[in-house]
Amino acid sequence: MENFIVRIYRRDPAGPMQLAGVVEEVGVAGKKPFHNRAELLAILEGGEGSRGSSRMPGA
Repeated sequence: MENFIVRIYRRDPAGPMQLAGVVEEVGVAGKKPFHNRAELLAILEGGEGSRGSSRMPGA
């Protein structure tokens, strides 16, 4: 089972698809940024989203 920490930094109440944050997989170095729900879902499903596939240093 995979465990994730999801940090949402921005959400637009008028446009629920507009959110941004990072996902950290517990026990794995790095963070994956996301900029909408589709990217977040791709990261959580293990897919390679266009922006979600890059890792940010530091975990």
